[in-house]
Order: sequence, then structure tokens, then C-alpha cells
Amino acid sequence: MPRKKPNPRARKERLRLKEKAANKGKRSHQRRPSPAFAAEQSMSPGLAMAALGISALSSMERST
Repeated sequence: MPRKKPNPRARKERLRLKEKAANKGKRSHQRRPSPAFAAEQSMSPGLAMAALGISALSSMERST
């Protein structure tokens, strides 16, 4: 009985998922977009400000 060929689409999907999982861990280290852009993107301005505050704090901690 001939062997079934591997599905190339399934392989691509697996690769994509793996990359997605890898990027999830990196997200905190990525450079964030400008404050205005982040505020526009997020649903509530309060959330955006909180996120910016956190990022500002972490960058300050890094610089010291």
C-alpha cells in the first residue's frame, strides 16, 4: 500500500502555530507603538494608559 503524502497545508499551519507560540513569549520585550497609537487601538483609554504606565515603569527600571 502506498504511503500517504504529508499534507503541506497542515505543515504550514503547524509552523504558523509554533511561531505564534514563540512570539507570545516575546511580546513583553517588543518595542511598543507610540502612546497615541496604543490608545486608539485599545477599547478603553484607561486600559491604554495603564499599559503605558507599566511599560514606562519597566523601561525606567531597566535604565537604572
